[in-house]
Order: sequence, then C-alpha cells, then structure tokens
Amino acid sequence: MPDVTPERRKVEARRMIVLIDRYLPILGGAQNNVHLLCLRLRELGWGVTVFTRRVDRSLPKAETMGGIEVRRFAPFPVRLLSKVWCAAAFVWELIRRRREYDVVLAVPCIPMTAELPAYFAALVTRKPYLVRTTSVNFERLVTRGQPVTVLDEAIPSAVWRRVYRRAWVVVTQSRYIEQLAQDLGIRNTVTVPNPVDTERFAPATIAERQVLRKELGLPGDKVVAVYTSRYVRGKNHLALVRAAARVERGERPGRLHVVLLGATERDQASSNEREVKRYVADHGLGGFVELRDDVPNVEDYLRAADLFVFPTVYGEGMSNAQLEAMACGLPVLASRLPQVLAALPEDWPLSFDPNDEEALVSLLCRMIDGAEQRRALGAELAKRVRTRHEPGRIAREYARLLACAVEGSPPPESPPVLATGADA
Repeated sequence: MPDVTPERRKVEARRMIVLIDRYLPILGGAQNNVHLLCLRLRELGWGVTVFTRRVDRSLPKAETMGGIEVRRFAPFPVRLLSKVWCAAAFVWELIRRRREYDVVLAVPCIPMTAELPAYFAALVTRKPYLVRTTSVNFERLVTRGQPVTVLDEAIPSAVWRRVYRRAWVVVTQSRYIEQLAQDLGIRNTVTVPNPVDTERFAPATIAERQVLRKELGLPGDKVVAVYTSRYVRGKNHLALVRAAARVERGERPGRLHVVLLGATERDQASSNEREVKRYVADHGLGGFVELRDDVPNVEDYLRAADLFVFPTVYGEGMSNAQLEAMACGLPVLASRLPQVLAALPEDWPLSFDPNDEEALVSLLCRMIDGAEQRRALGAELAKRVRTRHEPGRIAREYARLLACAVEGSPPPESPPVLATGADA
C-alpha cells in the first residue's frame, strides 16, 4: 500500500460543491469546461458534487459522471418558477449539508441559481464561496440591460455588488473582465482562463480531415466554416447565414459550406432556433448552410473544418466554443468585442464588427482564397491554446484558490503565466 503523506490526506478530505444552472448532458461551453475542471480537481484529490437545475424531466435527479456526484433540482414547466425553486433548493441543501463540504464554486449561467444561493447560504454556514463570472454579469450592473430572468433584473445592483464582494474571490477569465469588476469596486478578483481538453480538441492532418469529412457527410471540395453555439439571439447566427448567402450567390459561388452546430433550447425565452431555421428554409439556403443540432462529437466537426466564425454580440466570458476551435487549429473570424478578442493574439487580423455584414463577407472571401494563411493562423492559435489553456495547469490554479479559501488565507494574485489576451 503506497504511503500517503498528511498533506495528501488533508487535500483528499476536502470537498467542494459547484452551483451551475445547466450541466451535462446539456451541451454548452460552460458545461464542458466545468465538467473538465471538476474531473481534474478530482484527480488532485478534491471531492466534487455538482448542484444543477433539472431542466428536463427525463434527466435523473441524481447520478455520478466520471466520479462527479450530480444532483438535479426543480423540474417545473414554468421556467421562472423552476429557477426560483431551484435557487431555494440550492440554499436549503447548502445549509443542510454544510458538514459535507468545505467550499462552494458558483458558475453563473443563470445568476439566480448560482452566486445568489451561494451568498445566502454563506450567511448561515459561514462557508467560503468563489464566483467564476463573465463580462455580462458586470456589464449588467452598469446598464441593467440583458437580464437573464425578470428577477435578476429586479434585484438591485447594490445586492449583486454585495454578493461579489462577499465572495472569497471572484474568478474572471480575462484581464478585460477583471477590469470591469475593478471599475465597479469589486477588488477581490483573480484572473484564470478556462481550460480546454487539448487531447480531445487537436489539429487534424490533411488525411485525417479528408476521412472525417467523408464520415460526417461534408463536402471535400469546399471551404467548410463551422459555428458552434446555443440557439440564442445574442449569438447572432443570422449574421453568418446572410453573409454566407452573399458569398455563395455572388462573391465566391460553390466555394463555401457552413455548418451550424446548435444546442437546442427552443422553449427558452431567448431562443432563436425557429427563426434561424425558418430563415434558412424560406431563402433556400439548405444546399450550403447545414444545421446539425446537439451533436456529441463537436471535435470531429472542428477537426474536419477549415475555419470557425464567431459573430456573437453576447456578453461572453471566455467562449469555450472559440477556444475549442482554436485548439483544433482553425483560424477564427472573431466578433470585434473585447471579451472575444481577449482570447486572441494582439491585433488579430480576422476581427470584424458583428453588425457589419460587408466586413464578414470580405473576411470569408479572404479565407476562401487563402489556404496558406488559414493554416498559418490556425497553427498559431493551436499553439496559443496549448500554452495558456492546458487543463492540468488551470485545475492546479483552481486547487490553489480553493485551498486558500478553505484555509482562510488571503487570495493570491492572478498568475502571470495564465494571463490571456492582448493585455497579457
């Protein structure tokens, strides 16, 4: 039997609870990278339990995924009621099970069911909590726009500020988001980027790409552009669809094929799934714009593609869809928003105003004509992800933060080696 040091036993005795509104098998960037982070933290000796909302009655109330205990709460047909009940259930469970965990990590896909329960439970339990937040959370405090739910908007900004300031630390994914927090007087911040599974998401050789295209039924003689996203309006799918139509019917006929890999949420208030599909059908674009929903093998499509288009106008944190495409060696046509550009090299040449259709058409044509440039830019991005987003390094940094929270040590500064973006 191997010798176990007291330090190792101490780490192995530590347990954390993650609060996140939606979790696997629901598809999404946050879901993927949080699960990856949980798996790596478990390898480092942490016990991990995930509290999430049971958004579909077909999902089990409890299961274990890769050693991660997953508990689901509140399946109601009325979305607002579901979120309120879920938030209340989270608070109750955190209080009831307070002897079973040491620290909470809140990941706010929906603030109502993440940092708010962590805050209220901590008032009773005195257990530390961390918040991993995005730009939209802080931008909303300034503009009071883009409410995630009616109740999110109804809660005063002063309450949200107190939630963040009461957190042991607020983890931001880029210096841009950290600066938003600082500008709001939230000083307890540390920047740690999202992890990417660089084994699953890796560049394909030319031969591998040809095989994948045949298996996936993608054209072998066209430039394939992919966009991976939930169907929500802020993801701006129609900007790409309209630009692709102009390229196909005027600028570069027969040269482009677009694949939208959508995560379906048609019953959500913010969903634009029906709108996108109706537009493609009504305008006869199905021959070169494909919509493939809820695919489990996103990496195969990325490795088979030539480029990734990201026309979002949404308040992203650090998009895992973008990072996964970069890891696969795809050049990214990136929306010119600071939260998007934060993951890219300085002065990235393929950025565009997401409201400028002409600019996107021009970049698509440039990439169709520039095979060598596609490969060179894609290789640069793949190297960047391997350097900055390797999951083992990210998990170790989270483990350090979590351990300091449990021990009551002061939050450490952001590690320079993990800084991301043009300001790194």
